[in-house]
Amino acid sequence: MARTKNTPVEIEPDAPDLPDELDEVAAGALVDGPVEQCRIAGGTFGELDALVADECVLEGLVLSGARPGAVVLRDVVLRDCDLSGTVLPERAQLSRVRFEGCRASGMELPMASLRDVDIVGGRMDLASFRHAELERVRFGGVRASELDLRDARLSMSALIDCDLQRADFTGANLDRVALFGSVLEDLRGVEHLRGASVSPEQLIAMAPALAAAYGICVTERAGPMR
Repeated sequence: MARTKNTPVEIEPDAPDLPDELDEVAAGALVDGPVEQCRIAGGTFGELDALVADECVLEGLVLSGARPGAVVLRDVVLRDCDLSGTVLPERAQLSRVRFEGCRASGMELPMASLRDVDIVGGRMDLASFRHAELERVRFGGVRASELDLRDARLSMSALIDCDLQRADFTGANLDRVALFGSVLEDLRGVEHLRGASVSPEQLIAMAPALAAAYGICVTERAGPMR
């Protein structure tokens, strides 16, 4: 039987394709230019002209508040990095990237392209994906209250067991997006959740926001009409 647009699917992003052995490289290599097939641990970067990495593991980096002029990540694992307040340039490219336990509160990814990205744990509250394209992207157990997905396009993606309180889906376009196990209270833009899959319990929690979005008045029954 053909699968319909809204049929839930299992989301399994392609994992980063890393070589069996990686060179240990000093953090300063990120400043010098593109890095590939290496492991970089530690380092603080308040300013960074570009963040370009291929087949790398980046651990414990602090990029809080950085504004790199270009970002291209392919086959990269970011582990326990601090990306809070990091502002990526428009049309940043992330392909086969895995975030593990990263702090990315307030991170901005405007018009970014994310394909086969796995975000495991960590924080992304107040992070912004406005006008971004997310394909085969999975958020798992992420604290992402007030996540900004305005005008974003999400396909074959999932936000599972996440805190999505007050997340904003206004103008978003969803195609086969699973939200199971996530907190969906006080969402904005609930009328744009067409194409999402939720559980019956989640639907009940969303009822007040749905009623407000569609102008439904919920009140006690009045007395008999005369």
